Amino acid sequence: MDGTNYQQPSSMDIGQFTLKWDANTAWPELIEKSSKAFKLLYSINYQLWKIDDLAKKKAAKSI
Repeated sequence: MDGTNYQQPSSMDIGQFTLKWDANTAWPELIEKSSKAFKLLYSINYQLWKIDDLAKKKAAKSI
């Protein structure tokens, strides 16, 4: 995507995740699955932040 395009905002919402479980899911299973999902989404979020952070640092060095 071209960030210089005036029609494109500098910060874009590229989607969302929805996690759902059956209402009859046993509590221990729900805790286990939701914990795994949280860890995975946290990891994805960190990796996306890190890419952006490194790009900003690189751009700041080139100035």
